[in-house]
Amino acid sequence: MALNLRRRVQRVRRASFLLGAALALCLGLILPADAAARAGARRDAPLSEEAATIPAGESSSEAPASAAAPEGEATTGREERGERRERRRAARRADRADVQAVTSCTIDLQAAPSIVTAITPLGLTGTLTCGEGTSAAEQTVSLYQKLARTPGFELVATTVTEADGAFAFAPASPQTDSSFYVSAAGAQSATAPVTIAPQVTISAPSAGTELFVGARRASDAQNRLGNAGAVTFTGSVSPLATGATVALQREDGAGRWVRIGGGPVDEEGKFSITHTFLRPGTARIRILAHSHGLAMRAVSTPVTYEILGRRERKVTIAASADPISYAGTVTITGAVAGSSDVPVTLLAQTGDGSFAPVAHATTNGGEYSFTESPLVSTRYRVLTAGASSATLAEGVSWSLVPQAAPASVQAEAPVSFTGSLAPFHEGQLVELECLDASAPGYHVIASATLTSSSAYSIAYSFPTSGTELLRITVPGNAELQSVSSEVFELNVTPAPDGTPAP
Repeated sequence: MALNLRRRVQRVRRASFLLGAALALCLGLILPADAAARAGARRDAPLSEEAATIPAGESSSEAPASAAAPEGEATTGREERGERRERRRAARRADRADVQAVTSCTIDLQAAPSIVTAITPLGLTGTLTCGEGTSAAEQTVSLYQKLARTPGFELVATTVTEADGAFAFAPASPQTDSSFYVSAAGAQSATAPVTIAPQVTISAPSAGTELFVGARRASDAQNRLGNAGAVTFTGSVSPLATGATVALQREDGAGRWVRIGGGPVDEEGKFSITHTFLRPGTARIRILAHSHGLAMRAVSTPVTYEILGRRERKVTIAASADPISYAGTVTITGAVAGSSDVPVTLLAQTGDGSFAPVAHATTNGGEYSFTESPLVSTRYRVLTAGASSATLAEGVSWSLVPQAAPASVQAEAPVSFTGSLAPFHEGQLVELECLDASAPGYHVIASATLTSSSAYSIAYSFPTSGTELLRITVPGNAELQSVSSEVFELNVTPAPDGTPAP
């Protein structure tokens, strides 16, 4: 019914416009002829007393009109187009007002969350509200979507409202930033933007893999044999944004991330970057993904590697996991080349101390295995007669146990996030982080310190409504590596005073 009424209104407006144009054309033909006749009459008529008394240099009331003609002819095409656009906009606003006046319906749309990751599916919900005479039940709701850097909206789905006017869509999460709106019963919602936060992972080399320094200029023979010391980092970006690129970054001594390589993401969402380390030492590496306007920038979880001097080793060493949680266990394995049933010794080093023996074993078929439970980050080395392994850096992280967070909270109302942490360090900082589209990664919004019972409680009030993606993080120190909880959602509802959504 609303659509038929809208069409009738549009037909009446078009007919009025055509009638006005025809009248203007007729007047344009008649008035010039009439003006010419009057001008001829003025030339033939005697000069009136009033006109004769006009001083020189002044003009009659007719002069400005004739002088203004050249200025009118200079009106730019841009101004004319602007006037036409304003008339069209006014007509569309009037059409919507006419239809809504008849249907008296309004509709809203919420996207939750507004920042979507690979682990947070998108949900679109809303309510159709109608006045007397129009039912909000069983009305068809149309969903329209616009992808970033593409023109216009497209119809992507339809549904039917419930008895109370509520409706919901569960579309597949978009691959790029998008905007949505819905329409039903002649009403149209505001636009709901959705930002995509890609998930970036480093697949290889895995943590604990021995990496070696290489030559600045490797020979062709070294490159063919794979002995140039070059390291290839591979991984994936999900969801894939066509044209995305990634940067390989290393943390410097001041905590800044410096680009040391980069490359494109292929059609399967995978990347491969080769880099040659020139100095031994510890390297903290991460991948930064750029989607070039199609999604927000995103970063991988940093991975720490130990870069070793380039030389062949008779004794190898590797760890089953890196890092491990506090009070966890790790299995250290390796082999002794060309030897069987020989004694080996495991050495450990913490902090600035020296290496000291912590375990002994005998190889079986040339292989050995140790099971350790370090309480702080430790470096290991294996010795046998006349040979030593490389140094293996094994990280130990905090053991974080967060309590379940509430599912929702009102804007401006205080909410607490609680949990426990081991080991106990008095004054240890625990942080609440939020995913923000303004910059890659998570950002601290609140913090607290451990109590004497090794528990924490972080209080915070969210200023605006919406769906937030949050996590708890404990910064690392010289003994323990940082740790973050799983990401969780919190639905922030409007405050009673009507706190607006962002």
